[in-house]
Amino acid sequence: MEHYISLQILQLNMLYVNCVFILKACFKRIDDNLMILREFMIEDKSHTPRLIYYHQRNPLLLEELKVLRKEHLMISNTVQMLNKIFSLQLFATFTIAFIEITFEIYFNTVQWKNGLSINLTKQVHNSFIISYLTYHILKILLIIWSCEISQNQAIKISTTVHDVLNSTSDKNIKYELHLFSLQILHSNNTFSTKFFAVNATFLTTMVGTVTTYLLILIQFLVSSHSCDGKITKNN
Repeated sequence: MEHYISLQILQLNMLYVNCVFILKACFKRIDDNLMILREFMIEDKSHTPRLIYYHQRNPLLLEELKVLRKEHLMISNTVQMLNKIFSLQLFATFTIAFIEITFEIYFNTVQWKNGLSINLTKQVHNSFIISYLTYHILKILLIIWSCEISQNQAIKISTTVHDVLNSTSDKNIKYELHLFSLQILHSNNTFSTKFFAVNATFLTTMVGTVTTYLLILIQFLVSSHSCDGKITKNN
């Protein structure tokens, strides 16, 4: 039963990662299309005889920008929907991984033999513990990595929009690009739970928290043995 539940949790986590990668692909498609529009504008600027053709094509470029802006809004809304659906699952996944990693490292490496000692030999020879810790660590790294690169792809669109803005002199296109820029500014494309954002900063915080709790547990271990030693001497 326990293995079945673990398998279901893993499937849900992989489903979330797949959804994040799909959203990344959507953001990249928008960015690539914006870059193509920018190249068209730069090319037409460098060929004066084609200015008439350029002005005839402006409505088509404007319509394409409106379509891209609508697509970006839909994808941004999808990100928020994804955050709501998987919020509790991600929180539970990170919480369980944090507890398992912290206590497995503590119970399998920290020992007391007339003093504090870190015994890695037992840990190295225990393949089950290594596999178990590796599973949790890789799962956390995969989720955070997918969210980080997808968020960076979404941020990149803002830079591309400003590059396109600097490449055109048409007032209507500039106005549409300004609207696009404002939409990006007000869009929250951060992958998160209700309690924290899932990104590289969270990974750093998690590693620091695991280290802190390990030190606290080691301090409790040292204190308990110090108290036992004092009681033995008094007896």
